[in-house]
Amino acid sequence: MRDDEAIGGATGGAGPAAPADNLGPMGASGLHGLESLQHAIGRALEAQALALGEIAERSARMNQSLEKSAAEVAASGTIANDLRRTLAAEMDRAVGAIKAELDAVVNGIEEKAGAAITVLREIESIAKSVNLLALNATIEAAHAGEHGKGFGVVAAEVRNLAQRTLQSAKEAGKSIDLSDIQRRVAETAGAADRLLQTLSGQLVQSLDGLSGNFAALDGQIDDLKANNRVIAVAVPQAAARNDNVIAKAHWSLELARELARALPSGEGAVRTVLRRHQLPDDPAFDRLADIQRRGTIRIAVEPAFVGLSFRLRPGGPLTGLDIDYATAFAQWLGVKPEFVEYPWDQCTELLHLGPKLGERPVDLVWSALPPNAAYHAVAFSEAYTYLNYILARRAGDARINGIGDLDGKVLGCINDPGAFATLEAAGIRWGANADVAGGRVRLANLIAYSDQSQIHDCLVDGQVDAFAVDQPIYHWAATGAESRWRGKLEVLPGNLAAAPWYYSVGVAAAKSSHRLLAKVNEFITWFATQPARATLERKWQGESVSGTASYRDEAGDLMGEAELAALAAPVGDA
Repeated sequence: MRDDEAIGGATGGAGPAAPADNLGPMGASGLHGLESLQHAIGRALEAQALALGEIAERSARMNQSLEKSAAEVAASGTIANDLRRTLAAEMDRAVGAIKAELDAVVNGIEEKAGAAITVLREIESIAKSVNLLALNATIEAAHAGEHGKGFGVVAAEVRNLAQRTLQSAKEAGKSIDLSDIQRRVAETAGAADRLLQTLSGQLVQSLDGLSGNFAALDGQIDDLKANNRVIAVAVPQAAARNDNVIAKAHWSLELARELARALPSGEGAVRTVLRRHQLPDDPAFDRLADIQRRGTIRIAVEPAFVGLSFRLRPGGPLTGLDIDYATAFAQWLGVKPEFVEYPWDQCTELLHLGPKLGERPVDLVWSALPPNAAYHAVAFSEAYTYLNYILARRAGDARINGIGDLDGKVLGCINDPGAFATLEAAGIRWGANADVAGGRVRLANLIAYSDQSQIHDCLVDGQVDAFAVDQPIYHWAATGAESRWRGKLEVLPGNLAAAPWYYSVGVAAAKSSHRLLAKVNEFITWFATQPARATLERKWQGESVSGTASYRDEAGDLMGEAELAALAAPVGDA
């Protein structure tokens, strides 16, 4: 069927007027379309609020970091000024003390030198006397001839002179003894050394204070960098959500205006509006019959879910656990799969409205879908696979070994209500649930990713410290021979959830989907006995995990095959 053909209705124009009571189901279909659009807008706004909440919290943390940084810088300036003044004062004191001691040393040297000069002058006088006596002795010797009696007197004088010289020499030795000067110089040097030691200690202490402040400042800068990384992730997500909200709001407004104009004109005009917006206009529409007539089944998948639904290289075919399951189902049903690629957290919206105006809705969602009441008007199949919800870290990051190591860290996860509930049940708290009782670990931030192409690089590049995720999404990435993340990521053992997670197939919660959902469940039961399923499970998540949970165990009175059967039963049947 062409996209401009009605879903379950006739092709062509409005046709002849029909009974007015047919307007009821068609009006309900239009209102359901509006409701779906409004629900999509609401979910987008909730996701946007979460992203903006993370931005707001990070902005607040950034402001705190800036304030702390400013305080640290101011404190560092104060310490630097105090250090400058202290150094100046201590240097003045040290220089003064050293100058005083050196002045005393100089005075002592001058006194010693003066005494030495006096002694030397006395020696000089003695030397003159000796010289004169020697002269006299020469004269007397000349006069005496052989007698030389005068030499006795001269000899006595020479002896006296020698004694005086000896005494003067002793006094000169004492006068020029510099041991006192040396001691005082040594004491001066010691005093100067002690002063400098004290000054050095004060300098070291002050510099330690500066170093501590600068270390704190460095930590604040690291916080700012971490904040910027979070904001860099959250802002584009918020922008994408905003674009989605705007598009859905415009669509909703257009549908409402067209219905308002068509209703007074009768069924034909309303049918035309419904066909234009690819909304069912036939109460007897059966989706399985429509699929078999078309020979194709439209399946919504996230195209960047590594390990589940992704491409090994750009332009290549989709592969992964979910692609293999969905392809096997289409082959079993005898039709061709047509994968409609869409952001994972918005895939269920395509069950009611196409990706954009003029495109038909998908027939089912086969893309890592955990049953949850947050999904609007969705009915769920039985579980087709079970898995662990694991914690991953960068390869070799010994800081992260379990939940207890996440305190103060940034944790990434997929924007999934089930993920939030599991993390909260495990005692992990972040900005949005900080006041919930039972918390054991307080994250610095939780970043919920809607863009699945980022959920591996964000960990490798350090945007987050760890990532909580479905095991198949990281198993192949960490171990696959063709994975560009091989050797860069590590999956920690264990399960963050109390029991294995599971995926279901989602269909629109309408009676038109009952037979399709019954076929999906029939296939799941059959495929569970086939060797191909065990091979598939080992390939994409390393093991085949056993479990018993189903949508019936979830809160919110979720719908499944039995519930759709009740909708499809004729009025009055038991």
